[in-house]
Amino acid sequence: MKTVIALCIILVVAAQAVDWRKIQSKRNAISRGLFQAVILINPGRQNSICGGSLIKNDKVLTAAHCCLGGTSFEIHLGTNNEKVVRSERTTVHEHYNQSSYANDICIIHLDEEVSGEGIATIRLPSRSRCSATFEKRKATVSGWGLTSKNETTMKVELMHADVIIMHSDFCRKIYEQFTAETLCAASSSIECFGDFAGQLTITESDGVETQVGIASHCPEPEEGGCGSRFLDVYTRITEYLGWIEKWAGILLCP
Repeated sequence: MKTVIALCIILVVAAQAVDWRKIQSKRNAISRGLFQAVILINPGRQNSICGGSLIKNDKVLTAAHCCLGGTSFEIHLGTNNEKVVRSERTTVHEHYNQSSYANDICIIHLDEEVSGEGIATIRLPSRSRCSATFEKRKATVSGWGLTSKNETTMKVELMHADVIIMHSDFCRKIYEQFTAETLCAASSSIECFGDFAGQLTITESDGVETQVGIASHCPEPEEGGCGSRFLDVYTRITEYLGWIEKWAGILLCP
């Protein structure tokens, strides 16, 4: 079994300078970033970033590994980073496990509500979709990342990649710690590392984009890091709808 690291489509968030390994495949900026958030962790001290999604005007959903160890956060919202807010309040899932990445989910409580052109919330699954597996569904993983590995300044661009959500049995063969609270997705176009704590979304029958996962972790790739078909593990949002309602103060559709 390969060593598990955080992250594959995502990056390790460490107290050191961020390792900006980039996606070598298509890195096209996309216009769907109305709900996307760039989260600077301990700005001015740590030089780490994560992605997140706006689920309420003052709530950002992200991975627990992004929140743990952070004492202050600077959140950039909008398709052109047009709104910047701060936060020192987070809710990390009470059963988050740093070793297994179980319950890798966190809510950041913004100091103020945000709104305006270029900013919108992402739709989350309705409660009637709790049992949905989303297997074999085409999905998109998206998030903010550096446009170059060697840049010394933080110039981020919204990127995306098409993925296929895999069958749970297949995921269990790859990941010993795969559980019902996670899902995995594959893409033959992703050749290297890239964005972190990205959002996994599908387009529902009504044409609305819905977030079903939060990028969490994946096995370490073979030596060289490129040229392999990557499988990434995501926190399955449908398993946490009640938790999200409680801590974000939102009422999801039945």
